[in-house]
Amino acid sequence: MYVFGVALDSAGNPYVVGSDPTVEFHPFPGCFVAKFDSAGTQLWHRDLNVYFWPGGAVAVDAAGNPYVTAGGFVGKYDADGNLAWSDAFDGIGSSIAVDASGRVLVGGWTYPYEVSSAILRTYDNNGCGFRPMPITDSGASRSLNA
Repeated sequence: MYVFGVALDSAGNPYVVGSDPTVEFHPFPGCFVAKFDSAGTQLWHRDLNVYFWPGGAVAVDAAGNPYVTAGGFVGKYDADGNLAWSDAFDGIGSSIAVDASGRVLVGGWTYPYEVSSAILRTYDNNGCGFRPMPITDSGASRSLNA
């Protein structure tokens, strides 16, 4: 197994996102998210049904809900491991953050790789309102285009 990202909830429980070579998905290793208690006991494990790619991340909101990105997947789970919402996209999510209002930001890059570009995707707390924000190169500086 490989771990790409770790986040803690307010009680100190770690959530991890990674890949498991024993789970195949088209025929690459599959990705997962798991929750542990503060003593290290695994409480739950969920396969994301997306293939392994170097990258992936997890963030936790104030209520203890993990938000995950890996492969072309982004999703919100509740603290008990139930999927609340998800979205699939052509690209790779490599970082994720959630703010106090529940706005979710996913950073990564798009396909195809020959013309890949960095992206920032935004969602509200219910997984709605997706808005791509491509990052363009304007010489020495970079800016977000909404």
